[in-house]
Amino acid sequence: MDFSNAFDLTLKEFSLTGKAVAIDAGLREATVSNFRNGSDIRTDSLEKLIKALPPEAKQFLFLKVFVDDLNPPAIATMLGLLAGRLKESQRDPDYIDKSVISQSPVSV
Repeated sequence: MDFSNAFDLTLKEFSLTGKAVAIDAGLREATVSNFRNGSDIRTDSLEKLIKALPPEAKQFLFLKVFVDDLNPPAIATMLGLLAGRLKESQRDPDYIDKSVISQSPVSV
């Protein structure tokens, strides 16, 4: 499922209004409406929309985008990768910090 359809379905599933999400994201309501109707959206605006969603709605959105269209072997592969990351994070408490790509240069 593409992001705009998944986003629209997420708002409906969680009884969220485009206006409320737009306000929380600091975007124009028209931007959200256009995106829900299939128009392109800038990456930074999409990031703001995702951040404005409640945690459960974010999970739902990503499941719709990344999991719903997968076949069973692809889901098994994804779960295997996630299990590997979880095991690694349990061995190394700094693992999460190492696995995230910094958005700003880090001085050492």
